[in-house]
Amino acid sequence: MPLHPHLHLLVPSSTASIALEARVYISRSAAAALSGLATTSTSSEPTPLEGLTDSQRATVAGLGIRKIVTAAHPWGRLGGNMLFPVIANYLPNAVFGTPRADGAAPDTAIATFNVRGVGQSGGSMPLPGFGIGNDGEDFAAVERAVADLVGGQAELYRLGYSYGTNLALNAPLPDRGVKRTILVSPAPTLFKAMTLLSGPTFATGLDAALDRAAASRESGKDARSLWVVFGDKDDFTGAATLRALGGDKKDEIVAVEISGCGHFYARVEDGDAAEKAIAAWISDS
Repeated sequence: MPLHPHLHLLVPSSTASIALEARVYISRSAAAALSGLATTSTSSEPTPLEGLTDSQRATVAGLGIRKIVTAAHPWGRLGGNMLFPVIANYLPNAVFGTPRADGAAPDTAIATFNVRGVGQSGGSMPLPGFGIGNDGEDFAAVERAVADLVGGQAELYRLGYSYGTNLALNAPLPDRGVKRTILVSPAPTLFKAMTLLSGPTFATGLDAALDRAAASRESGKDARSLWVVFGDKDDFTGAATLRALGGDKKDEIVAVEISGCGHFYARVEDGDAAEKAIAAWISDS
């Protein structure tokens, strides 16, 4: 099944000698302007970022991208990668299927990537128990590379799915900050084992995100900056645990619970509900 139009790239990681495989989704009208570079294939070969021509870079910079969503996939050691449906299908459908009020094409780019050791990304994954390794810094490196490519000062949004929620929470923050974060099916109990020997942990990342959400609300900037989406039949975490995320600060979270949904959003109605939640997260800000 073809993907939404995107740029298939190799981008720098947080380590100079290691590149990461990335897919940067753009609107169909934007892809038409990049017909020699944009693809819908799952089997295309990535183009090194430094291999883009000056003309291609100028075209990308001229697309008028005002929002960048950087998204991280489930755990690579269980087969997770950037082609999981939540990342490769539901997220683009939510963003590019949501019409703008002025009738123009969505002014958003979605940066997805494979962590080290997955797909055509270099390096290797951290051993179980040793946390997220360089994945958080790599998340920020991909975000920065795509922001530089599209030019300007696009607003930054972060999405993590499953293991990827650890990255979305713990990636270093840019000076301009992050406007909104959405956590799709976190697995906090499982994460405790993953980060047993080395941090940062999901809990510390969530605490910091809750504090930022409170500050955003209190300043009048945004009262809905932190979202969580989950199914009440999640395969790894009980619904009661997910409902209780945030503890006494849980009111800072916009929680979307999907009835009958498991961790992998396997039913058609699960995907539809996930798309609806993501569309609300990105479009009402």
